[in-house]
Amino acid sequence: MNVVEWFNQRVQQYGAHTFIEFPDEQASYREVSNRGTQIARLLTDQGIEDDDTVLLFLPNCIEYVTLLFGIPKVGGVAASLNTKFRRGGLEHLIRKSDADLTFVSDTLLSRYDSAAKRLDQPPSTVVVVEKRGGQEEVDVTSATCAGTLADLRARYDTEPIDSPEMKPGHPLALIHTSGTTGLPKWCQLSHQYAISAGTAISETAELTNEDRIFDPLAMYHLSPQILHLYGTVHAGATAIKVEQFSASAFWEQVVTFDPSVLLLHLGMIDILKTQPVRDIETQHAVRLVQGGDREFLDRFEIPATITGYGSTEAGAWTSLTTISKPYDNIRDDEKLTQMGGVERDDMEVRFFDENDHEVETGKPGEIVVRPTEPHVIFDGYYNDAEKTVDAWQNLWFHTGDLGYRDVEGRIHFLERMEDSIRVRGEFVNIELVETCIGEIPGVDAVAVIGVPAEVGDEEIKAVIQLADGVDLSPETIVEACETELPGYMVPRYVEFVDAIPRGTAIGKIQKAKLSRDVGAVWDRRV
Repeated sequence: MNVVEWFNQRVQQYGAHTFIEFPDEQASYREVSNRGTQIARLLTDQGIEDDDTVLLFLPNCIEYVTLLFGIPKVGGVAASLNTKFRRGGLEHLIRKSDADLTFVSDTLLSRYDSAAKRLDQPPSTVVVVEKRGGQEEVDVTSATCAGTLADLRARYDTEPIDSPEMKPGHPLALIHTSGTTGLPKWCQLSHQYAISAGTAISETAELTNEDRIFDPLAMYHLSPQILHLYGTVHAGATAIKVEQFSASAFWEQVVTFDPSVLLLHLGMIDILKTQPVRDIETQHAVRLVQGGDREFLDRFEIPATITGYGSTEAGAWTSLTTISKPYDNIRDDEKLTQMGGVERDDMEVRFFDENDHEVETGKPGEIVVRPTEPHVIFDGYYNDAEKTVDAWQNLWFHTGDLGYRDVEGRIHFLERMEDSIRVRGEFVNIELVETCIGEIPGVDAVAVIGVPAEVGDEEIKAVIQLADGVDLSPETIVEACETELPGYMVPRYVEFVDAIPRGTAIGKIQKAKLSRDVGAVWDRRV
């Protein structure tokens, strides 16, 4: 079965039931299907065929959802761009996508245009999704503009179309990694991947047609697309979205929307725990939250959490489980957010040492994964065969994550094995940051490291060695980063040093010897 057939089944079962709800608009299963058909006709007239890539550079909006369900109707592949990315990362991902058409919000158009102009290949045709209410003239200089989505879609009827034959392994989506130590990579995900992941979270959470599932995360992420939308489809439930996460408005949104399930990530969890205590934060009927720890569940009076281990490559959730109060069979020192339960029936997980030998139960090792059913994990890095081969060794996908299995068979995630930094729930592309700073005239060497943050995760510290006779200010470094990088990748701390420590053999920078202290270091927030 493919996603188009699967969603059509739900339309027959739940046609008038609300599928997606935003603060200012909602659409039923049938309405999303009909709008998807109009989009499919639009795509056909724009020359989109089976296996063609369609880029999406949009904020959270109902048009995003209808595009995700319209593009597959012609066999197209939806590639979602991080809306926080700026020229460097954006240019790389656009080039790698081989996109034939791009849907971009008018609020992001100038940023897309700036990146597209630097490409060494003809950019795709652009369709503009108006989010400013059509008050400003659409101006695209980097590519042909076909018009606005609202105007184009209105030309087409909603009579069902014949989709191309698509087997379960047909590509459905490209979702990019954060690229913690290298440039971000497009992960190719199949129809079967989406159906299996959506089914897994729906069954584990025991979702029903009456559930209302709220996920405020940006839709270019894996969780909102695959887990939220397809988990909702599996149950015939209602998905709730807002344009962006707001810690100060979150509980008002919960009271207004009345969700039964929250899908949050760790960055949001940490931020919400720092907010002042208010009566409204317990005036809800939430029965389950994804990613909640003990403090979160206790303070906000939520009876259970769903937690697991996974990644974009490894099937979204490789393993997952629900944990309910009073936390039976869980030690007080065990972190709920690091407990992954047991792997799905269509996955196999082991823990390897550096020689790819399996380690003993309870001993840390690299988490490796392989499917026991076809296409339930990613089908490789799109346009990057070398990276795909590197990730698969001895018939196992090597995640780069450290973890262990306890005596009860449960998977525990410990940490990334490679150098990584996570800021407010987002993994930082270290190579992009170091390249950006390294290209500033006068910078001789740079090392970017993570330092403790006041609230959850980390902050970025840039340690910089200047060329002889050069004098640069921290403000110059930050200004250059703000031009090229998303806000969460801009270093908070900048420290200039006489020399960055290197190994004597090949001259590799030794980040372990760099100071994590920031007491006397320049801080852009001060």
